[in-house]
Amino acid sequence: MKILVGGDCIELASSFPVHVVVGAGDSLRGISDRYFVNHGYTGFTVEAGQHDSLESLESQEATIWAALHRIGCIDSQFRHSEERLARTQLDGGTIFEIRHAHPLEQGTKFRMQPGYYNFRRVLEDELLAYEDGREVRAPIPGRIFMPL
Repeated sequence: MKILVGGDCIELASSFPVHVVVGAGDSLRGISDRYFVNHGYTGFTVEAGQHDSLESLESQEATIWAALHRIGCIDSQFRHSEERLARTQLDGGTIFEIRHAHPLEQGTKFRMQPGYYNFRRVLEDELLAYEDGREVRAPIPGRIFMPL
């Protein structure tokens, strides 16, 4: 999955077999994409999952090899990296737009309900989590995008 800002970034990321999230640079704090785009660079952020999982490491590695192949730095023998990336995506590569963000303040006690994962479908008013003992429900139907 890629987090994007800027038209060139969307075009670049859409050429990879992963989910693309548009609008995160405006909705999420703490990602570097906005800084780099504002300085004239084209790029994207890759969210690969839990930092301590082997699958996350393999996804990040596959993205690097696929990017090097895509921009012509290495030959086609590394094409398997894109195939490996495609296998990690539910529903194939899809473009998503952030329609609602629920920011958390430092010190907040936040607990997700079990069973949620990135891009899982959610219904309007579905119980997602508890924040400081209060229910957090989906304000609209769609897909959930977990915290970075």
